[in-house]
Amino acid sequence: MGVTDERIVDFDGVNRTLTYSVQSDGLPFFVTGLQNTWTVRSDGQAGSAVDVDMAAFTKGTVGTIGVLPLGRMLGKAAIGLLHDLKVYLEQNA
Repeated sequence: MGVTDERIVDFDGVNRTLTYSVQSDGLPFFVTGLQNTWTVRSDGQAGSAVDVDMAAFTKGTVGTIGVLPLGRMLGKAAIGLLHDLKVYLEQNA
């Protein structure tokens, strides 16, 4: 797995966004880092929704080619991440 470094790089309380970066020895060799931005928005009278924007930073020819399958993988991970967040919030509300 290696060492993982996750850091909050931006927080905007007014617009309800949080951005963090991820660098890890466990990422594929062509991925130099990841960045994830969460935005919380109103979803009706008593609810909220979270939008997730993930970005992968790649290098080289393999990175250019690998960006499509990597994007699909990150999209699936985002769904799981949002589900985990929902479960956590419902159990700890």
